[in-house]
Amino acid sequence: MLATTAHNLVQNFDKTCDSVIQNCEPIIITRSNDNNVVLISQAEYDNLMKNLYSHKEKTNKLSILYDGEEINNSLLSESSLSKDWLSEEENTAWQDL
Repeated sequence: MLATTAHNLVQNFDKTCDSVIQNCEPIIITRSNDNNVVLISQAEYDNLMKNLYSHKEKTNKLSILYDGEEINNSLLSESSLSKDWLSEEENTAWQDL
């Protein structure tokens, strides 16, 4: 992932935005006091939100399957839960969390 300063972003805003969109790669914008932000394209953001929603829906389905019992993080960890029901893209997104 690339990084730039807030000052450089302001100076090269259009170029930086074009780079994010064309290369499908987020850019970290470094700021003082380590209050960094990440610039991503709307397409990437929409994809992240779709995957997050899908993940929440599947977690809710698991909750129903376990008859309302509390599901803790250990149950949902990669080592204790088979993710065969996830698509390849969702499984990749899960591993990136």
